[in-house]
Amino acid sequence: MQRLQSDDPARIGPYRLVASLGQGGMGRVFLGAAPDGRLVAVKQIHAELARDSDFRARFRQEVSVSRGVSGAYTAAVVGADPEADEPWLASVFVPGPSLRQVVDETGPLPEYAVLRLAAGLASALRDIHRARLIHRDLKPGNVLLTADGPRVIDFGIARALDGDMALTSTGSIVGSPAFMSPEQAEGRPLGSASDIFSFGALLVTAVAGHGPFSGDSTPQTLYNVVHAPPNLALVPPGIRQLAEPCLAKDPRQRPTAAQILSRLDASAAVPWPAPVHHLIARQQEQVQTALRWPAHTPVRSHAAGPRRRTAIRTMTVAGVLALAALTAILLWGRANEPAQPLTVQEAVTMDTLRRVNPCALLADATVPPAGRLRITVPEHAKPEDTNGCLARADGDLLIFIAEGAEVKVSTNTVKSDHGILIDPTPVSCSAAIPITDQPTLSLSAQTLTPSEKSCEVAKAVLLEAIARIRTSESR
Repeated sequence: MQRLQSDDPARIGPYRLVASLGQGGMGRVFLGAAPDGRLVAVKQIHAELARDSDFRARFRQEVSVSRGVSGAYTAAVVGADPEADEPWLASVFVPGPSLRQVVDETGPLPEYAVLRLAAGLASALRDIHRARLIHRDLKPGNVLLTADGPRVIDFGIARALDGDMALTSTGSIVGSPAFMSPEQAEGRPLGSASDIFSFGALLVTAVAGHGPFSGDSTPQTLYNVVHAPPNLALVPPGIRQLAEPCLAKDPRQRPTAAQILSRLDASAAVPWPAPVHHLIARQQEQVQTALRWPAHTPVRSHAAGPRRRTAIRTMTVAGVLALAALTAILLWGRANEPAQPLTVQEAVTMDTLRRVNPCALLADATVPPAGRLRITVPEHAKPEDTNGCLARADGDLLIFIAEGAEVKVSTNTVKSDHGILIDPTPVSCSAAIPITDQPTLSLSAQTLTPSEKSCEVAKAVLLEAIARIRTSESR
């Protein structure tokens, strides 16, 4: 929680802003006070995104979805204006740390607390699914631990069970890799069972400190989600018998939220251990301190200021593809005069990758021996979630294309032409080329399904991406 800055607005809608709660690629979240004194969390979308008609349509849907969900374990929406220059949505502010913060700062929760967490989350999912909605991004960062139980927040990528195909592209994926269901990772149609899979992964994380499919990289995590059994070595029997059925690869074999609730005792006088209550109390103290800060007078409150533009540029450098996917910008205003093609080294720089999106350039490309690539870009990716996209090729071959991935060298790594590092494993193969001005990072392609031609495919996809970057940058 931070003081408001000079370019922050003093009010959004009827709410007086008190403090800044955070900022991400899509917008900023403020602590606000309603005229009757109630505290609210106000999410304001960046003006740059709001100018895109497709994104604005998605935000209208988020408002509609959020208003359709109510219950003891969700944060109720109390106001919104999807038509404002910078659209906003306000929900009841509930003081409490996220499950992610709790695990990171205090360690895994004891079994009794995880059972209480499970009861609250199952109740929330029951309400969400009764409203014929799917959350689609249930993860530790979207679960708050409050004094009277958990709260599920952020329905920004929720979708109706009936589907609204006008607002989402076929085969697209959204969510956080470590908590995706297999069908979500593969871009297949989703039902409420997808949230149940995420619920199981979340319980394992809460009690073990790590997810059931965690890998050394995003591609490995996605591969584990689709193909590997869950790692439940540190999960006590009481939680294991609850979580394991939820992690079935086949969504038809997973229980419903109501069936999970029938196996749980939702009563608990003190749901959280002392360190969690300490974090809750600390946040309540921060709120009281913020309410005593002098009233904020902004220098300006109109279009997005430099700080917000810097945040979006930083997000792009980090390889987050959501902005490119939502605004369909493939190039950043490049002149059309003739130029010589860039060398491989000139093409793969951080400055070039900030202007050109390799995933967008490869959409529907045909790359022998992979065949035609069908790119799926996470719609609402965040820096901590992913830094690339999935491509499905002929024969259901999955390939992960990463922009800004860490360079890793093993005993099996060989250096091929153009400085490409080839790293085969028994189940996959990656091809990577270091980014010239940041050699610890790379542009890479990695196969996620075993194939005799895995290395050949990974290298071919990477070379095609480089070739298209060179061509686009030289126009």
